[in-house]
Amino acid sequence: MEIVTAIDGEMRIQACVLDLENCNNERPCPLHHAIYPAKSLMIDYLTNETVDSFSEKYDSVNDYFET
Repeated sequence: MEIVTAIDGEMRIQACVLDLENCNNERPCPLHHAIYPAKSLMIDYLTNETVDSFSEKYDSVNDYFET
């Protein structure tokens, strides 16, 4: 997650999918309740993963993308 935050920034990760500034749980945008659960899962997953853990899952990036 640190790499994602460094590249995209914390605000972008938490931002509304429609890019509405006032979107939150109390004042949700039309897509908030559809997107928020998946976004939360992604953030939790990335928070618990490391570059090493990703590299352990795949011998190489090329192996992953081969058809």
